[in-house]
Amino acid sequence: MHGFPFEIPHRLPGPELLEDLGLEPNDHAFASLKACLWLDMRRLIRLMVEGDRGRSAAA
Repeated sequence: MHGFPFEIPHRLPGPELLEDLGLEPNDHAFASLKACLWLDMRRLIRLMVEGDRGRSAAA
């Protein structure tokens, strides 16, 4: 844990997600989905870190 109220996944969606969505590993749709999820995760973490810094500065 990094002080966040949730666990940060150590890997991106894998075969179980592929099966649920009916996609193949080399499918362009899967590559796009994986890229979007990774960017959203990075954005969320950045916003949370910036929020923590703001609270620390205000204290």
